[in-house]
Amino acid sequence: MAEIYIADKPTLDQVKAKVDSNLDAAISSRASQSALNSVSGQISSLSSQVNQSIIKSVQRGIISVTIPGSSVKTANVTISSVNLDRSFITVTSTGYSKAQPEYQISLKPRARLTSGTNLEFYCITNNGAEATNDIAWEVIEFS
Repeated sequence: MAEIYIADKPTLDQVKAKVDSNLDAAISSRASQSALNSVSGQISSLSSQVNQSIIKSVQRGIISVTIPGSSVKTANVTISSVNLDRSFITVTSTGYSKAQPEYQISLKPRARLTSGTNLEFYCITNNGAEATNDIAWEVIEFS
């Protein structure tokens, strides 16, 4: 028959302390995991909000404008509808006539949104010769 030993009080106290320590560690680990999961969820939520683009739309194009000598010319481009309060325009041009570069005719192009669907270009020359230039444009709308 197998012998059964009964532990003395100091041994039982050591076993109890070890069990309590392991239990506290397990509870702490679960609480830490729960807190970690909560923080991780909040970070994921914020990340998805940050990753949303603040730019709603970008429209680009190039328009070729020919201006009779020493005059003003307007030209219009129809664009997809934008909110005027949340949009801006960029315009890029050499500022010189591609047809007669030897005269270095200054075109001075400008642009504005006259409505949510119309981009108007205003060009003026400072020389008597006809001038033609390509103007690159971009309309950016924010969310």
